[in-house]
Amino acid sequence: MEVFNPYLFVPTKERWRIAGSTIGGGVPVAGAPGLARTDGGGFWVCEQTEIDLYETEQLKEARRLMAALDGGSRPAIVFAFTGATKPGPGSHSYFTDAPAALRATTLVLKNYGNVTTQNLKGGEDFSMFHPGKGYRLYRVASIVSAVGGVQTVTIRPPLREAVLTNVSAQFDTPACQMRLANPDDFLDAIDGLHTSVANPVWVESFDAA
Repeated sequence: MEVFNPYLFVPTKERWRIAGSTIGGGVPVAGAPGLARTDGGGFWVCEQTEIDLYETEQLKEARRLMAALDGGSRPAIVFAFTGATKPGPGSHSYFTDAPAALRATTLVLKNYGNVTTQNLKGGEDFSMFHPGKGYRLYRVASIVSAVGGVQTVTIRPPLREAVLTNVSAQFDTPACQMRLANPDDFLDAIDGLHTSVANPVWVESFDAA
């Protein structure tokens, strides 16, 4: 599978959001109308803005990927730039401390790093590699409990695949299997200095890994 190289392609700005659809319950007799999700928990959309392509290596690789991804029909591994939302300084070592079922929204994670400075607070993104679904991205929605380095957390979206105990949760370089949603606008024209800019929009791909 193709990889959108995070060392070659660094966006000026990046936004990961969970998109989806909801349905309302109609006009209630009293109070605000309720909403419910109808999409199974949503899917990831990633917008990367102003990736400067100053080097020949960058430009050629961007053009190669544009061809290899076949108009967005083939998936690629895309990494999230999460420096601002990591659990804490340094590298991180988190693993599941209990199994969890498909579509679970609660995980038990064990922190093998510094419990004082690296425990989760909520808002952190991480990925897991699932044998059937490949790399999938998750976001910590809330902290249910914390006993030492063992934390029970809620996540969104729901688990894409069941997990066993001792599965790595990657907070340092999280990744997700995505497809290019804007192949026609992905790469700007090449200017007179032989440079360009890429502005990819990615949507989560559910093809087999």
